[in-house]
Amino acid sequence: MIDVQIPLFVGILSLFILWIAYKKRYFTWEAPSKQPRIPSFLFFGALLGYLILYFLIPLVFGSLVHLPTIGYLAWSNFLTQIFLIFLFILFFFHKWSLMQGIFKNSSSSIFFDLFLGMITWVIAYPFVVFISSFIEGILLGPFHFEELPDQIAVEYFKMALTSPLYGTLAFFSIIFLAPLLEEFMFRGLLQNWLKRWMGRLYAIGITSICFALFHFSFIQGMGNIPIITSLFFLSFFLGFIYERQRSLFASISLHATFNFISLINLLIFKVST
Repeated sequence: MIDVQIPLFVGILSLFILWIAYKKRYFTWEAPSKQPRIPSFLFFGALLGYLILYFLIPLVFGSLVHLPTIGYLAWSNFLTQIFLIFLFILFFFHKWSLMQGIFKNSSSSIFFDLFLGMITWVIAYPFVVFISSFIEGILLGPFHFEELPDQIAVEYFKMALTSPLYGTLAFFSIIFLAPLLEEFMFRGLLQNWLKRWMGRLYAIGITSICFALFHFSFIQGMGNIPIITSLFFLSFFLGFIYERQRSLFASISLHATFNFISLINLLIFKVST
């Protein structure tokens, strides 16, 4: 028998928080005066480079070094993200005004954008957790799955905790590098490029589908269903806060806060078990 008390409580809490946010006019945005226009050749060039290097660097790194599995994962993931960020900076350097428009296109302060991103975690997290718990309850209940695999990032961090060095690399990658890289790729490039052809809500929706599917893995098995669904809704919040503030700093802050709290919960759970 599936315990529904906690998911039910989280669901009610999330609805209450969403209602308060709505009453406080959180879910409002201004019509953008000027939006960054992402040229198609620039977008597809960045996307192709991102996908190739995302898979190529770990393969090349693996052929050059001989490390245990977690050492290989920690270093290859860290170096891949560092190199991609550096490459994107060089790639867009000749379009510096476009880069500035992607990261900040509003009069609010960067500190306020970062703060609002962290505050948005309070709004988004209970709802995302409820969605994940609800779907897991369906899979573990009527469909009688005994246990669902964790997300790859969670398993990776659990393995990295066996070493202070690898744990530090994993923590830095998940908290800082991944939010910066993924927000630039999905919100900064994909979402802005889609807005050339459609409205903001449709662009956020399609970007959210791509973001969620990007985290698909065959290793996750049936765990892909709650993982991808919950990441879709998280991505919708990320896309919304980016449009609301017209600042990538806001979505990076929300993304980093979400990852940070998730890792802290994982650390507490690991220590207590």
